Amino acid sequence: MSITLEQVRAQAPAVFTTQASPKLTQKYNMAPTIEILEGFQREGWEISTAKQMGNNPYGIHEVRLRNGGLPQVGDSLVEAIIRNSHNGLSSLSI
Repeated sequence: MSITLEQVRAQAPAVFTTQASPKLTQKYNMAPTIEILEGFQREGWEISTAKQMGNNPYGIHEVRLRNGGLPQVGDSLVEAIIRNSHNGLSSLSI
């Protein structure tokens, strides 16, 4: 079952942050999660869950995606997991 971007916004608003925390220096390289998420969606991936640790608009967040076009092995599914923050506490991982 997939969730909508509106549901993601309610569960993990930091996904939509497009600027780094003002506490970070100019050396910080921002990777907006929403841009990465939209790229996955263009390739047929659907959002299965989204969560955020705390209420900070720059905080650590995670989005899990699934692609129904990929094969399922037994009861195992292929999943992509995007983890990121915009406050320097966690680097982008996919």
